Amino acid sequence: MKKILFGLILVGLIISLFIGCGKRENPIRTTYSYRDPWRLERVFSSLQGNKVNDPATREVYIYLPAIYNPNLHTPQLLQQGFSVLYLLHDFGEDYSTFASVYKITQIADRLIDRGEIQPMIIVMPDASSMALATDPLKENVGGTFYVNSSLLGRYEDYITQELPAVIDSNFHTYLNKINEVYVPDPSYRAISGLGMGGYGALRIAMDHSDLFGSVSAMSPYTSFESFFSTEIINQMFEENGIGSSDYSYASYKSLNPWTNEQHLNKPYSQLVFSMAAAFSPHDPSNQDSTHYFTLVDINGTKYGVDLPFDQTRTIPPGSAIWNKWLLNDLKTKLNNAPGIFGDLAIYMDCGNQNTLKLYEGTRAFDQLLSLYGKEHSYVEYAGYPNYPTQQDNFTYDRLVEILKFHSQHFPPPAYRQ
Repeated sequence: MKKILFGLILVGLIISLFIGCGKRENPIRTTYSYRDPWRLERVFSSLQGNKVNDPATREVYIYLPAIYNPNLHTPQLLQQGFSVLYLLHDFGEDYSTFASVYKITQIADRLIDRGEIQPMIIVMPDASSMALATDPLKENVGGTFYVNSSLLGRYEDYITQELPAVIDSNFHTYLNKINEVYVPDPSYRAISGLGMGGYGALRIAMDHSDLFGSVSAMSPYTSFESFFSTEIINQMFEENGIGSSDYSYASYKSLNPWTNEQHLNKPYSQLVFSMAAAFSPHDPSNQDSTHYFTLVDINGTKYGVDLPFDQTRTIPPGSAIWNKWLLNDLKTKLNNAPGIFGDLAIYMDCGNQNTLKLYEGTRAFDQLLSLYGKEHSYVEYAGYPNYPTQQDNFTYDRLVEILKFHSQHFPPPAYRQ
């Protein structure tokens, strides 16, 4: 009987110990539930009249910190307001991805709550292309690479002119007033992005270094020369069911980004055709159709792109099409104008097993920045067994570093509650 009683007491002690441990742990565990971002919808004139008939009406997600007072949507509070980070999505994604997939709202809430970053507004625009959606259900959207394209629309103007004007007019951002005109303070603005968005962030920062105080890029396309390899070109042919020994012109001209029952997956074709739509749209007045591929037929008028490689799967020496790509190549732009970033603070990162080997171009870009004496940070990170550093595997973790970087380079908070 004594043994039984002793055993019951022992069991009770063990149970109480576990309960006590649970009580001690609970107060330090904070969960951050999903908060719907502010949803804004506008017709953007810079996207109107695009040749592929993509919608000019775009939705934008805006993260507002919990401390944000929605009654202060006004630009009249001069030299008071939140800093703003423009966050650009990757190829194949849209404005909602950072919130729905990468949990940016929970990340920002947690970091703000812990005092690791200052409260900020995060703007997530849409630069996807429905016209370049490559599957029958129009779920695999194409990308625009955030440039002004005669085919796709003026996405650089959309990001640098129209969208900031909307944000500054409707949200509590930091503004100055010069000659009766409200002028944003660039030190309270930053731009960042992933993949295609990383390219867009760096590209826009180069072209408009006066608009931002800092720029960051996750797994960006920084060098077309290192990215656009023979391996990728061969992958395009393979995705389209063309054998490795088939160098016929007819097979070359059959390349396309559209999936079907025979070819269910065409990631490289989808990407390259979207890049061509951004960088080398075909000029309808050009009678040379050697490298021309139709993408859309609108009311009997065909629009398409010129690909920079030919049926031999190589880029011809002196290719005029490739030269158009190089005009948009970040490494080339930096070589041509070493001071192009001005006083911007720069951060980049990339996984060392990136699916597209973007680390090769980012390493080269990092070295070039160092050569020109431009202070910056570059982090190349590793994965772990069974979880390699592919294009978006570690985006949640990298966003933490991105937000910390920009918070450190924003001026001290100056918002009103």
